[in-house]
Amino acid sequence: MANMNEISLVEYLELIGEPIRPDGHSYYRHKQHDSLIISVRKNAFYWNSRGIGGGPIQYLMAMYNMSYSEARNKFLDDINKGDMQKISVKAKHYAEKFNYKEIESYLTIEAKKYLVVERKINNSVVNFLLDKGLIAEEVKYHNIIFKWFKDGKFCGYGRLQI
Repeated sequence: MANMNEISLVEYLELIGEPIRPDGHSYYRHKQHDSLIISVRKNAFYWNSRGIGGGPIQYLMAMYNMSYSEARNKFLDDINKGDMQKISVKAKHYAEKFNYKEIESYLTIEAKKYLVVERKINNSVVNFLLDKGLIAEEVKYHNIIFKWFKDGKFCGYGRLQI
């Protein structure tokens, strides 16, 4: 097999009898370890309580304390015995042009206090970000806007509700 990640992780885990259940539109959750989730879209698992994740090999290593070679051999044996289908991973789609529609204002005293006092960001760092136009406050909901730049161009942003 050219690439082990071409095999659906959910299908593989069901093949080997792992106790997983659907959890929302594109996730599965392990029935015995509630912090272990499987993303169908990313074809990967994340075991949040242990801070680990990956594909089928990493799953076997984490769940059954196997070495890499043991996990790889088990995986290859399992998929050769089962009727496994290759998955097609959809290419990510990005908008052709970034469209920023937020109405912003200078940070209010409450927003600045939140960043400095609650989030423990140095006041000089907050002032620097304000001076460079990297943060602002959204007028409608008073969220803090963090602007993203790539190659000097404004390309996105995130909001922080205070």
